[in-house]
Amino acid sequence: MPAANFWEASRRFFSNYFNFRGRASRSEFWYAMLFFVAVSLLIGVIGLPDILASIWLLGTMVPFLSVSARRLHDTNRSGWLQIVSWFAPVGMIIAICWFSQPPRD
Repeated sequence: MPAANFWEASRRFFSNYFNFRGRASRSEFWYAMLFFVAVSLLIGVIGLPDILASIWLLGTMVPFLSVSARRLHDTNRSGWLQIVSWFAPVGMIIAICWFSQPPRD
């Protein structure tokens, strides 16, 4: 998977909404996460109503899971291993290490 810039990664984040197969490069994953966090912070700073923040979070849940699964596939791991990140703080640290690794065949 070729590297992606911020805008390309943001586009792929939504265009691969239900794509849990394939691979996502490190740049695609981290730029997509940056986009997600930046918009989430912006929603919080602006003080949009909770219903709009909830819609944002629900609307990005599936692409968040799918880009994470594709990133794990790029490191030759099952996409299901992202469940490890739900066990804070140790699981989150392990998942970040996995997401940061270079691709493996």
